[in-house]
Amino acid sequence: MDLTRFTRKIALTLFLAMSFGSAALIAAGTVNPIVGADLSGTPAWAGAPGSLLTLGTALAALALGLLMERVGRRWGMVSGLALGLIGSGISGHRPLILSVSGGHCSHRGRSGSLTAGEIRCCGCLSA
Repeated sequence: MDLTRFTRKIALTLFLAMSFGSAALIAAGTVNPIVGADLSGTPAWAGAPGSLLTLGTALAALALGLLMERVGRRWGMVSGLALGLIGSGISGHRPLILSVSGGHCSHRGRSGSLTAGEIRCCGCLSA
């Protein structure tokens, strides 16, 4: 494979990855206050999701920094990516999260696992 072609392919891949990552960060910063205010029922808690995200990122950076100091960068990065993958899998599995958060509801003729908005609407989640 031609080195110039290979370099362009990698540069394009990195550009697309960074573009989607930046778009996700902007979307999260926009949506987090709306979700926080909606789920809590009061605008006073609008900043809670963003604050918890920042706090969690800082604590994870501290923990991974200490881990990397002990085991080296490569294993620290692998551990961090593995934890992120596990966390993404857990957060993407809706029935598990709702069963842990009390998302089982039988109000208004609805039963089974519901989304956070549905829990709030049917009155299972007190604000």
